[in-house]
Amino acid sequence: MQALTSPVFRSIALGGLLLATTVALVKPEPHMHRLRLHAPRMCGAYYLTAWSDGDVRLPAGNEDSTLTFRTRADMNDGCRWQATETLVPVNAKRYSYRYEERLLSCEPDAQPYIKTPRVGYVDVLE
Repeated sequence: MQALTSPVFRSIALGGLLLATTVALVKPEPHMHRLRLHAPRMCGAYYLTAWSDGDVRLPAGNEDSTLTFRTRADMNDGCRWQATETLVPVNAKRYSYRYEERLLSCEPDAQPYIKTPRVGYVDVLE
């Protein structure tokens, strides 16, 4: 009985209780897919794309849905642009890809860039 009231036992019991509570509260991270873009790039063009830093990571489960990414930015041509990237499912491992830009507004003396639409495909990687 004396062991149950010792400080060492109480510390071990409290540590175990805290560990069990922490494990119960931690939610597992959802399975993620990596999306790899394959689309031609016009030399010297700037694209407002979700893939500007490499592959895109999304939670698994969207494979049957059309995905849309929209990006807005003020460019150094003096204009505000919006890019829309549309992914349409082809099968469980591939989407068709379409990129379009829309000029939203420009400063009075702006010289807008040319639009750079493109098409391609996106592979779904595990």
